[in-house]
Amino acid sequence: MTDDTNALTVPIERRTEGLDLPRTATGLLDWTYSTGGASVPLLYARATDQQWRAEDLPWSTDVDVARQIHERCGSAPGAYYTQLLQTPRPLSNDDAVVLVEHINGFMLSQFLHGEQGALLGAAQLAVQLPWAAAKQFAAMQAADEARHVEVFRRYLTDKTRVSYHVQSGLEELLRATLTDTRWDITFLGVQIMIEGLALAAFRTMNVIAPAEPLIAEITRRVIQDEARHVAFGVHTLDGLYEREFSSAEIAERETFTIEAIQLLRRRLLMHEVIERIGWKKSLWARWMDEAPCMVAFRQMLFAKIIPNVRRVGLLTPSVRRVCEELGLASFGTAADSLQSPEVALPVSFLKTMVPAARTLRSRGANAKDP
Repeated sequence: MTDDTNALTVPIERRTEGLDLPRTATGLLDWTYSTGGASVPLLYARATDQQWRAEDLPWSTDVDVARQIHERCGSAPGAYYTQLLQTPRPLSNDDAVVLVEHINGFMLSQFLHGEQGALLGAAQLAVQLPWAAAKQFAAMQAADEARHVEVFRRYLTDKTRVSYHVQSGLEELLRATLTDTRWDITFLGVQIMIEGLALAAFRTMNVIAPAEPLIAEITRRVIQDEARHVAFGVHTLDGLYEREFSSAEIAERETFTIEAIQLLRRRLLMHEVIERIGWKKSLWARWMDEAPCMVAFRQMLFAKIIPNVRRVGLLTPSVRRVCEELGLASFGTAADSLQSPEVALPVSFLKTMVPAARTLRSRGANAKDP
C-alpha cells in the first residue's frame, strides 16, 4: 500500500496514470566516449559545481499569502490588483487574495507537473543520445529535475493550500514528447518548449510582484538549473536539422513545433482558475483571453522559446505565421539561449504591466491608501 501522506492535493480522483512509453527506442552505447565538442562538457562541469540540496532552502519561512499581499499593497489590495490586472470588475480585498492564491497555485502546480515530465525526458535522453558527454549531462539533468519535483511538491503541500491537476495542454504536450522515439523530439518538447517557458515564467512572476522569500529562493535556484538545460538543448540541436535531416523530416519537426506552441498557449489561459474560484465564467474567461495584461503575460512567456526555435532552424514560414497570429513575431529577432541566458522583457510587456506593477509596489512600500 502506498503512503500518500505527502501527496499533492488535487481536486480530482485520478492520482496516478500509466503512460505507454516507447519500447522501440534504441539505447545507444558510445564506446569512443566522444565529447561532441567543448560546450557540453563545460555545461556538465558547471552543473557539478552548481548542485544544491532541497534541504538547503529556508523551509522554516512562514508563507502567508494574505498577509504578504496586505504588506505589499497597504490596506486596499483589491484596488491595487484591479489596477494591475485590469480586471473586468472591481476586486474586493478578499477577491484579490483569492485570485492571487489561485493563479500562483495554478502556475506552481504546472511547474511541478512540467518538472516531472522533464525528469522522464532527461532519463530517456540518457539512454538514447549517441554521445557519451551528452549522456552524462542528461543524467545530471535528471538529478536536477528530481530535485525540482521535490521542492515544488514540498512547497505546494507544506506551504500553500491551493494546487491544480496538470493542465490539458501541458499534459498533451508531455504525452506527445515522451511517447515519441526520436530523441530530438524530446529536446524540442522538454528543453526548448517546456523548460524555455518556465524560464520566462519565473522572470515574469518576479517582475509583476516580488515573491515571498522561500519561493523566490526556490525559483532562483531552479532558474540557474533550467538555463543550463535549455542551453544544452539548443547547443545539441544547433545546425543538426540543416546538416542531417531531410526536408520531410524537418516538416515533421515543424508540425510538432507549431502544435507545441499552440498547446502551451492553451496551458497559459488558466480557465481552470476561474472554474475553481466559481466566478462568472463568461466574464472572466473573456478577461483571461483578451485583457491587455493577460495577453502581454502570455506573450512574455514565449520570450525564450521563439529565439531558440529560430536558432535550431525551425522558425520556418509556417511557424512564423503561427507566431504572427499569436503576437509572438517580435521574438524572432531576440537573443537565443546561446547568445544570452537572460530573458529580455518585450516592449508590449513593459508598456502594459511594469508601470502598474511599480505603482503597486511603491504604494505597498509606503503602506498608504490609494
